[in-house]
Formats: sequence, structure tokens, C-alpha cells
Amino acid sequence: MKDPDVIVSVKQAANPLPDFRKVAGWQDLRAIKAGKVFLVGEFLQHPSPLFVEGVEELARKLHPERFR
Repeated sequence: MKDPDVIVSVKQAANPLPDFRKVAGWQDLRAIKAGKVFLVGEFLQHPSPLFVEGVEELARKLHPERFR
């Protein structure tokens, strides 16, 4: 997708993401303009019992209204 509604990435302390609003070409993306860049824990990278927690974390970020 060339202009995503949402960008999701995994938090990495050793290699944090740049501020995409300042990266050439990224500042015009719909997700960046709307502030819909979400960082989630590394639980989604490794299949384990904690994977479900990672999915819930992502769901809370994408649809916070469902968890009120």
C-alpha cells in the first residue's frame, strides 16, 4: 500500500524509529498526518503465550473505543 491509514511497528530500544514527520516522503502519508503510527511490544514478533497480549495491545491501539 502506498498511502497507509495506519503504520504499526515493534518497539526496539536499541534501534528506535525515526520521527517520520521529518523523513522525506513520509510526512505526506495519511497515517503520519493522522498521527496513526503505533508502536507495540515485541510479543507480536515471537509466537508464545504472550502473543495474545500483543494482539490485544494492537487492538487497543487500533480500536480504543472498543475497550472503554
